[in-house]
Amino acid sequence: MAYMIDARVLSYRGKVRENNEDSYYFDGVCSEIGQPRDQEISGKRCSTRNYHCFGVFDGMGGCMHGEQASFLAARSVYYTWRIYEKVEAIEPETLLAEAYERMNRAVLRRLEQIKCGQMGSTAALLLFHRDFVVVSNVGDSRIFRFRNGDGSMLSQDHTDWKILEMMKLQNEKPQLTQYIGMNEEGMVVEPFVKRFAIQQGDYYLICSDGLTDLVSLDQMKQVFAEKGSLEEKMKQLYDLSWEAGATDNTTMILCRIRKRWEK
Repeated sequence: MAYMIDARVLSYRGKVRENNEDSYYFDGVCSEIGQPRDQEISGKRCSTRNYHCFGVFDGMGGCMHGEQASFLAARSVYYTWRIYEKVEAIEPETLLAEAYERMNRAVLRRLEQIKCGQMGSTAALLLFHRDFVVVSNVGDSRIFRFRNGDGSMLSQDHTDWKILEMMKLQNEKPQLTQYIGMNEEGMVVEPFVKRFAIQQGDYYLICSDGLTDLVSLDQMKQVFAEKGSLEEKMKQLYDLSWEAGATDNTTMILCRIRKRWEK
């Protein structure tokens, strides 16, 4: 069984940041570093008869190092897919594991070259095939599913929020405990990876924390409970973040599962 997917991507700097440290991988298209990334919504349609991957990457580190880290992560996914795109027998989890290894090596290699103190990126990926999707992430860029009027977060945040909660520091921004670019001699990157069955009518949203820090899940549910095109829903999410201050870069990829057929 396979499905059609409609997908859209949008990335913008927001009101505060001078540059956009987010990057994305959009099923064969990798965002470019150094180009203006306040963009119009763009999209594509594809079939889950083949593998299709989408990802959002949020860079960390000053002096444009975050921008480099997220770009290197996105480009590593691009090269992984170029290598394995015609391999039918490979398991999706194996494919993602290879992508994460390439991401981490690329960022660590660049970190060694520029000798800066810190450089890293989050990663949140969706890999569709046939009648399932593999959700994976490192860091706090999130993945949501909206189905039949309800919504839930499918990814897992890698932060110290439990420690902050125990210390009753609710106003503090949680720090990442996992990210792309961690020192391989110290802590090991351990991505969250899980399979889910897809259904016709599902929406899957990948986004950086520029959206989730300002727009609640309840607000998102309201957007997806109403009728409208993918462009209209992305515009509504954009408007909500903008009205809340747009204090950070924001990147969103929105996928909708369309009709299915038997093979």
